Amino acid sequence: KYNAQTNMKLNLLMIPGSIVGGILSGFWFKRKLPMKGLIIIGFSTYIIAYAISYLTVAPVVEISVIFVPTILKGAGLCILYIAATVYLCEHLDVMEMLTASTIFIMFRSFIGPALFSSITTWMMYKLQWQTVGNLASHIDAADFMSQLSGGGMALYGRVQMQAIMIAVKKVYGFAIVGGLMTILYIVLHRRIAAPSHYVTIIRRRIKGTKRFVNTPFHKKKKGIAETAPTAI
Repeated sequence: KYNAQTNMKLNLLMIPGSIVGGILSGFWFKRKLPMKGLIIIGFSTYIIAYAISYLTVAPVVEISVIFVPTILKGAGLCILYIAATVYLCEHLDVMEMLTASTIFIMFRSFIGPALFSSITTWMMYKLQWQTVGNLASHIDAADFMSQLSGGGMALYGRVQMQAIMIAVKKVYGFAIVGGLMTILYIVLHRRIAAPSHYVTIIRRRIKGTKRFVNTPFHKKKKGIAETAPTAI
């Protein structure tokens, strides 16, 4: 129930988060750390922000509670912009980079916001009215009779408020689960640059293999050519 001016002031808190994300990204690339780690940090900040918001959904929330999630979303947005752009354009020349940037901007400005905003709006609408129906089934005759004096709209308002909060929590929950699945995919994805021994350890634990012979990490340590056959 904040007015538009208060909401705009809250959105301004993304600026310090973006500054922190830019500083962290600069430090990360200066140290030449794995790109995979930076992308995971970007998604993790979003998940933490959604988790905090999920735990603070209530009819009345102090405005100070919203500060930390907004700053985290700003940091995550900046980190993912930088990491995704560098990852996509790292080995391209100028002309190829312009072509890739056009496609990237198209996804960022149209496909991404339009698609996922529509999905989120549809989920909120569906979950809200589904919850209203579920809550209405628990209103007995005594509650109904108590509203005949003209307080029916008050009852409807309370039910509507509960339905909105439940729908918001479900949407946040879906976002958290989706973020965790995305991080798991990034961790196991082979094409994002990462130290070879990390990939070796993950495959070893998943497949239950006790010995890895002639794996990329083993060949690198022994100086063996990459064309040599790999035996697991």
